Amino acid sequence: MIEKLKAQKHLTILWISSTIVIGLLLFSFSSEVIIKNNEAIWSWYTRSTLPFNTLIITAMFAIKSPQNLKGIYIQKFYYFTTLGVSASYFLLIIIFILKTQTNSSLETIHLITNQSNYIQTFFEAFVTGTLGYFFVTGGKIEE
Repeated sequence: MIEKLKAQKHLTILWISSTIVIGLLLFSFSSEVIIKNNEAIWSWYTRSTLPFNTLIITAMFAIKSPQNLKGIYIQKFYYFTTLGVSASYFLLIIIFILKTQTNSSLETIHLITNQSNYIQTFFEAFVTGTLGYFFVTGGKIEE
C-alpha cells in the first residue's frame, strides 16, 4: 500500500514537469518544415497533454483538505499501473516529436498532427481510465 496523497503528488509532478520539458523540447526544434507548421504541431501537442493536466490539477484542487487523505492508502498496483501508462504515453509523444526531427517533411508533419490519432487515441483511453480511477478511488484507511 502507498499513501494516496503522496502518490497523487508524484503523478502531478510527473505530468506537469513532463509536459513542460517536452514542450521546451518541441519549442527548441527549428527545422523549416516545423516552423511553417508550427500552429498545427502546437495544436496537436496541447490537445495531447492539456486535458490530462486539467484533470489532474482539478482533482488535486478538489481535495478539500490534504489532511483528510493523510491516512488513506491505495494499492501499489494502481499507482504503478497509472505511472507506467503515463510514462508510456509521454514516451509515445516524444517518439512522435522526434520523428519530425529525423524526417522533417510535410508527410511526417501530417502523420504527427492527423494520422497519429489512431495510435494515440488507443493510449489516451488507457491514460484517461487509469488517471480517472486513480484520482477518484477512495482507498483504504490504515492507522
